[in-house]
Amino acid sequence: MSTHHLSKFDIEQMISGVKFSADTQSHLADCTHCQNEVDMATADAWWWNEGRELIASTVKLQKAVGAAPKLIEDKGYDPIAAEVTQLTGSFDSASHPELLGRVGEYDVESLIGVGGMGAVFRAFDRELNRPIAIKFLLPRHARSVLSRQRFAREAKAIAAVSDENVIPVYRIDPNPSHPWFSMPLIEGVSLQQFVYEQGPLPPLQLVQFSKQIAAGLSAAHEKGLIHRDIKPANILVEQKDGDCGRVVVTDFGLAHEESDERLTQTGMIAGTPQYMSPEQADGRKLDQRSDLFSLGSVIHFMATGEAPFHGNNQLELLKNIREAKTPAIRQHNSDIPVRLEQSIERLLSGNPDHRFQTASEVENFFAGYEAHLSFPDSNPEPQLSRIKRSTNLVHCGIALLFTLFLALGISTLTQQLTLWNQTPSSVIEVIPCETRPSPSIPPNGAMIDEGEQEH
Repeated sequence: MSTHHLSKFDIEQMISGVKFSADTQSHLADCTHCQNEVDMATADAWWWNEGRELIASTVKLQKAVGAAPKLIEDKGYDPIAAEVTQLTGSFDSASHPELLGRVGEYDVESLIGVGGMGAVFRAFDRELNRPIAIKFLLPRHARSVLSRQRFAREAKAIAAVSDENVIPVYRIDPNPSHPWFSMPLIEGVSLQQFVYEQGPLPPLQLVQFSKQIAAGLSAAHEKGLIHRDIKPANILVEQKDGDCGRVVVTDFGLAHEESDERLTQTGMIAGTPQYMSPEQADGRKLDQRSDLFSLGSVIHFMATGEAPFHGNNQLELLKNIREAKTPAIRQHNSDIPVRLEQSIERLLSGNPDHRFQTASEVENFFAGYEAHLSFPDSNPEPQLSRIKRSTNLVHCGIALLFTLFLALGISTLTQQLTLWNQTPSSVIEVIPCETRPSPSIPPNGAMIDEGEQEH
């Protein structure tokens, strides 16, 4: 088996579908470092690019396959136009000229959006008479075994979570040529588009959205999953008859089990930089509190209309994330109550121990705040719990202080003894005090100078 790590060129070749020797494949199966490198290279929007976000759900393909390249080119997706055309070309014949084709029991109607690894189509389930969405792995990624595994992992991760604020999976088709899975069609827009169109959200709506996102994360965390890419573009706002419905967490393409050792490898960075936690930016081991930091960044976006962290370049952005220094939210939106601002600041704490510790705790806080804003007379403003300091840290601190005081006392005593032993006896002498006659005190207690006694 090869003992050398795969080069960047080798990884790019592997992702593009080039077959490697059995020796190299064996090395990849056992080498965690190379697995992480391939994992990063195939991640969905894993590095400094937030581009290719989901386009609006109202975008339609006017005609069949031939319309796809031009539509994508018009929307700025020219580099992957051929891949979408290849996907639509693999569909079975359409039963109607306005449809793109058929996939299993589904009639594919139009393209919804394109991401870093997949394309999402609107379809209709003929058997159950309901609209659905189908997500396909793009052909260039479908050629990679690891990309297909990642895609399947996303579907299984979603399927494992049962919550109204997490989009479920109906069916998975692991077809090696064009893997896909189906899910409910959410009529609405991404939270990113919603805020861009509506502006910063009023406190009550912000609290309602935050509570639902936290509920979705809580359900995922209970299954041991860490999302790792919570951001406005990965949250859908359902809209029915012009009103906002539920908020749904989507895109588990970067999700990992908390117990997965591959997640703990240092130097591995996956996610969207402006919304990742400091520990994620450093490539350190992650737990569910990393998602809570990202949630705080999303809430900051909902409150102000912009991401909490910025930078003139990648390094400056990373530095600002690590320092977790964000401007006061009320400077941007004075309608946000002070306590609500404090809760967001807690989520954005650089120290995970100083944040909310679970998504369920966040959900409960915002549920209480929703009740307070809706019926303030009967529901007082919820209090933030005190930050629990680690008992071990307290004990270590006490022990350290005791050790320092003990060391200081011993050092001082040693110095005194040393000075005493080094002092020559010849320089020690008794210096007599100046003598003066003591005054006489008569029986009546009056003080009389001896000079007056001579008279």
